[in-house]
Order: sequence, then structure tokens, then C-alpha cells
Amino acid sequence: MVKYTHKNAFIAGKFAYYITHLIRDSVMPKTYDKNKIKQRIMMLAVTVLCGIMAFLELAEISLLVDEKRNEWLVKILQQTFGSLAVVLLLFSMRVKLFGRIDKWLYVLPCLVIAVNNFQWWAFFQGKMELIRTNFADITLFTLQCLLIGLFEELVFRGAVFALVAGFFSKDKKGLIKAFVLSSVIFGLAHIFSGNFLQVGYTVLTGGLFAFVLLKTKNVLCSAVVHALYNFCGLLMDNLGTGAVFDVGTCVFMAIIAVIGASIVLYGLYKYPEEERKELYIRLGVEGVSKTDTTSVENK
Repeated sequence: MVKYTHKNAFIAGKFAYYITHLIRDSVMPKTYDKNKIKQRIMMLAVTVLCGIMAFLELAEISLLVDEKRNEWLVKILQQTFGSLAVVLLLFSMRVKLFGRIDKWLYVLPCLVIAVNNFQWWAFFQGKMELIRTNFADITLFTLQCLLIGLFEELVFRGAVFALVAGFFSKDKKGLIKAFVLSSVIFGLAHIFSGNFLQVGYTVLTGGLFAFVLLKTKNVLCSAVVHALYNFCGLLMDNLGTGAVFDVGTCVFMAIIAVIGASIVLYGLYKYPEEERKELYIRLGVEGVSKTDTTSVENK
């Protein structure tokens, strides 16, 4: 059964058009005639995948009897097709953020911040309780969080960050501008949720995920942190009696958030130039080559 709705129609309906045309016109190389057919096939595949994603967003599809499970399953399918589309785009942009993981220890404090998104204080005070504890519910909800985290990181820390980094100067100041602007774009993309408070703290979490990318140079690491953040924050609303933000919970979250923000800001301030150039190479930013990193290391 398929029933059409206009929920989030703007994002889903325009995603394929704007992204494919943006990459085609401003990023994809135009000098390799022998690759034109390959590029067109790839862009066609991206458009088809985005079209499927848009259809799943615009249509209310009933695949499972349980309404909540059906919502999770449709979201999983939607994010899977979207992720495949963005991966193709990243290959077209020559973005290589799936290789060696650098500075992985910096992921640990970010994971702590992500886990802190759960309302621990209220939970241990007995103000919240898990209800849906069967395997199917936990599995579907977990997969949904993983795929949403993966899709959004591929888009914002992959494609968007690479594009933004190419607009600014290829130095520390340019990196900071790209860091801030990509995080703001990430926050503004959530304005369609109708929750303006969410836009504000999503800008901050976007900075957290961007920091993970800066240190590890692997978008899958930021996707894991993002997925864990969503899982912990949405757990009780999806599988329990609902999230409770009492005074103790808010204070505890604020303390951890301040500590985490301090680590991120300090790490950004001390970000080495050789790491920046290596990141830009993996992002496919024009004007940066491997010889640049070699010259920096030899100084």
C-alpha cells in the first residue's frame, strides 16, 4: 500500500537535482573525453538512486504491520539508497575518505560525548524505562541510526565539506572557515524538522563530527560517532517511555559537553599543517598535492 504525503518533500524532491547538477557543473572534470560515458552513467545511477530515496520519503509505504517497525524499515531503505548515491558522488569528486584511519585515539572523547546524549541521570533515577526490548525492534532501530549517521556524514562531512574547503584559502584559516560553515549548513539542514532549538545544537554536533573527520581523515569514523549519538539520544523516544530532561540530566550533559567542546577547540587550534594538507588531498581539494605534504614534513 502506497499513500503519498508532502512530508519533507523539499529535501527529498530536490536532493537529486541540486546535488547532481552541482557536482556535474563545478566539480567533475571536463577534460577527459574518454571518461564522458562513464561519468554520464555514474550520474544517471546517482539520479536513479536519489529518485528512489525521494520516492521512499514522499510515499507512505506499508511493508510491516507494526507501524513503528515499518517506519524504521522504510527509513533504512531510504538511507541505504541515499548513501549509495553519495558514495558514487564522492568517487566522482575524487574524495578518498575511506582509507587509513589516522589519530584514532581522538575518537574516544567524541564517543564519550555521543554516549552522553543518553539521559543517564533520569534513567538511573527511575524516570525512564525501556519497553520495546525484543530483538527485531532493537535491530531495526540500531540499523536506522547507523544508516542515518552514515548518509548524513557522507553528505555533510564528505561532499559538503570537500566543496566548502575548496572555496576558501588552502591554509589553517581556510580550514577553520570550512569547519564552521559546513557545521552551520548541517544545522540549517535540520530546520525542516520544525524545531529551531535543534538547529542550534545540531550546529555544535556538526562541529564534533567534523573534528572526528579532521583527526581520522575517515568519514566512516565520524559516521560511527554520529550513529552512536543518534542512538543514545533517540533510544528512549523509540524503545522506551520517552526521554526525560530533568535538572540533573541537563547539568550532567552540560558538564560533559563543555569538556568535549574544549577538547575539540584545542585540537582545532593545534591542528598541524601537515595534517591539513593530507586531509585536503583526501578531500580532493584542487591545488593541493602529495608533494606539498612531503615539503612540510622535511622542514
